[in-house]
Amino acid sequence: MEIIRIGAAGIACVLAAIFMKTAKPEYSVYLTMAAGLFILAFAVGKFSSGFDVVTATLASIGTAGV
Repeated sequence: MEIIRIGAAGIACVLAAIFMKTAKPEYSVYLTMAAGLFILAFAVGKFSSGFDVVTATLASIGTAGV
C-alpha cells in the first residue's frame, strides 16, 4: 500500500511541476528535487529495515561475523 502512496505522490509532483513550469520554471525544479528526496528517504527507510532482517538472519545461523 505504501508503494501506491509513493507513486501517487510522485505523479502529483510531476503534474504540479508541469503546471508550475509555465509560471515560474525555477520552482518546478525545486519541487522535483523535493519529490526526489522524499522518494529517496522512503527507499532508504525500506532498505534499512531489510538490512535488519538480513543481519538478524545471519546472527541466528551463526555467521554474523562474516
